Amino acid sequence: MKYLLSLLLVALFLSCKQEPKIPVEPEPQLTILDSIGMVYGYPNWSKVNSIHFTFNVVGDPGYKRSWKWDVRKQEVTSVIEEDTVTYLRRAVDSTVAEVDARFINDKYWLLVPFNLVWDQENFTYSIEDEVKAPISQLPHKKLTIVYGDTGGYTPGDAYDFYLSKNLEIKEWGSWEIGAVTSSSMLYVKFS
Repeated sequence: MKYLLSLLLVALFLSCKQEPKIPVEPEPQLTILDSIGMVYGYPNWSKVNSIHFTFNVVGDPGYKRSWKWDVRKQEVTSVIEEDTVTYLRRAVDSTVAEVDARFINDKYWLLVPFNLVWDQENFTYSIEDEVKAPISQLPHKKLTIVYGDTGGYTPGDAYDFYLSKNLEIKEWGSWEIGAVTSSSMLYVKFS
């Protein structure tokens, strides 16, 4: 009987023993750049097959450029005035470099929240709170990014983004390093 009681106690003890807890890796913290991308649906980018858009600048000089971008094939078709050019982004040569530079510019403006995610290894950034946005004069979080001085079509580009509390881009401006007057800056306001 003692033997059976001892065996029962050992079995009870072993059944109550907890497995050692395996440490769980904490979720990586998103950068503000990743968070802005999330606000604009960046996780859905993998579902995009192609994009068609027109970049239309009104003013003097004004211009209009239309694009078809097959994201999967990385094939770009450009329509600028009467000229149509189709090329592969992985095979850019001197015959399409100027068209590709325009595409990169227009795509950047179209997909700026995603470019903040894609390019974050290529620029430095800083954040300031409660900065007056240049157009609305309302206080916003200001994100400033400055690209490196090498690589790409326009090395050294710099941008200020004015963000709402939920990280929507409300206004943004581009400027040249060393620019000292607001006339060398371009600002855009989003509604």
